[in-house]
Amino acid sequence: MKTPAIILKKSVEPTVTAPSTEPTRLFWKFRTYRMGDTISPKISRKVLHLQRFERSRYDSTDLFRIIVLSCFFLIFWSISASALQPVESENQMRNYLNKLRKQAGLRALIHAPIFSVAAQKHADYLAKNFGRGHFEQQGFPLFSGNRPADRVVAAGSHSRYVMENVSVHSEQVPVSTSVDGLMSAIYHRFAFLSLDHNRIGIGQSLSGRMHSYVYNLGNSNINLLCQRKSYTLPGRYYLQVCADKDFKASAIKFDQLIAQNVIRQAAIILWPPAGSNTVPPAFYKEEPDPLPKYDVSGYPISIQFNRSLFVNDIPEIKRFELFRQSDNKKLSIIKTLNKKTDQHKFFTLYQHAIFPLHRLGWDTEYRVEVDYIGNGTKQNIKWKFRTADPGLPIKTVTQNSQQFKVKSAQPFILSVTPESQRDGESRYRSSYSSQLSLEIDMLDPHTLRVNLFGESGDAEINFHGKTIVLKLE
Repeated sequence: MKTPAIILKKSVEPTVTAPSTEPTRLFWKFRTYRMGDTISPKISRKVLHLQRFERSRYDSTDLFRIIVLSCFFLIFWSISASALQPVESENQMRNYLNKLRKQAGLRALIHAPIFSVAAQKHADYLAKNFGRGHFEQQGFPLFSGNRPADRVVAAGSHSRYVMENVSVHSEQVPVSTSVDGLMSAIYHRFAFLSLDHNRIGIGQSLSGRMHSYVYNLGNSNINLLCQRKSYTLPGRYYLQVCADKDFKASAIKFDQLIAQNVIRQAAIILWPPAGSNTVPPAFYKEEPDPLPKYDVSGYPISIQFNRSLFVNDIPEIKRFELFRQSDNKKLSIIKTLNKKTDQHKFFTLYQHAIFPLHRLGWDTEYRVEVDYIGNGTKQNIKWKFRTADPGLPIKTVTQNSQQFKVKSAQPFILSVTPESQRDGESRYRSSYSSQLSLEIDMLDPHTLRVNLFGESGDAEINFHGKTIVLKLE
């Protein structure tokens, strides 16, 4: 897919590479120009890939700034369908996300009605067409625009400055399931924890068993900027920021308006936040995938520095470790992500994350320790969090064939340790006599909620190559 491009004469074009097999990544280039430069009447745009994340790069010699807007999505295929629940209002959905942002020290996102319209239309399109990403195909039912920026402009936005997160589910789920899943995926997480954006519109749609959520984030100050006159004075400006792609936005004013939002946020953003007690124990898959050689790992831990408070001295991480609090055991880390090690090149100089080698335990307290040098001094951060308590007794499977005695109508959790980092399988089989009734819900690919009903007899579950026999007491 090609679109027109604007190219500065005698300028050096930054090199950006992307796999040609991933047509659903979106890459916009907002170029900065000086008044008086000779510009050809074309605009270049390259296709990259999936859910929405923002990063900025500055080049003081070429005097331009590139703002990268990527769109990402997650797909959740659940094993068992739950009964339909009342659909949550947009206020409830936004309040849940803002509760998480507040825990991280970020300001609440305000409602953007126009973005809600665009998000709702895309959610309807996804549910109707069994879609899963950010692009829409003209001619398909409920088409409202090819890309996120096209859809918000069609809904009435003066600005094209939009960031989009999407999750798609095979059954109806509450917004907490959608948001928590996106927060467990590192690129999606940094989108929701954006310092640059201050407004949001959310849409959700149900069609049969398909349930889609769409989150569009923007900046109200940039929307106002796009309603002013196009920049005509000498100096730098940005193109393709506004609904009118030829509108010239003053680079200095644009940066100032974004900075107004950034400087009001926390100095350091930690996730999971200190004191949280509902953290999922594992991370599985994300598009793009930060761990392509692994199907399961522990929940990623991240730290993000507010760039407005570290202007002249980018923080340097010296140590980033995770400990189990009960026995002070240091956990093995499978990967440390930062701007240098992120193969997808989405991380900024201010973002860092670690992935534990093994999934974390349920209802377990952990401690994070970070040493860094910032603003010329050595600093240390320590904080604790706790993984979620499933609320039921946990039976852990440790053998290839194992038997558990259970009582009728008393649910419990069945947990299996992954055999390897490629053990992301999420299927199970069960068998039991006609005198019994067995209910199974999957909490994650290695955890089942089980409830056996009857007076006597056995039930058998095959899960991750292990045979589990349940005997009624």
